[in-house]
Amino acid sequence: MTTEQKNATKSESELQHTPPPTPTDELSEVNRAAQALVDALKELAQVKIQSATDLTEETHHSIDRSVQVLRDKADFPKRRLRQRSWRTASDVVEDIDDRMTKAAKAAWEILTAPPSDPKV
Repeated sequence: MTTEQKNATKSESELQHTPPPTPTDELSEVNRAAQALVDALKELAQVKIQSATDLTEETHHSIDRSVQVLRDKADFPKRRLRQRSWRTASDVVEDIDDRMTKAAKAAWEILTAPPSDPKV
């Protein structure tokens, strides 16, 4: 018998001694592989969800900052107008005050002036 024949005979005898996998073993292996795949997909989905959540939060904060900047820009002309209105109102009040002061002085001078008519 040649070496090849001995190896072939040996391989055939080893195959005969190794019990074939039972359907239960194969099913268990398929179940384990399927569960590993499900677990991997679940983990990947969780990572993607967390990434999307982080991106959403960052976007939300960015939008909030942008809205605040726009509000500040929109409020600036209003504040400026209020300041101008206040200055204008203040100027009007000051002008009225000056005029009332002059009118009061003129009235006082008329009331306290010596009579121009000698009859009095």
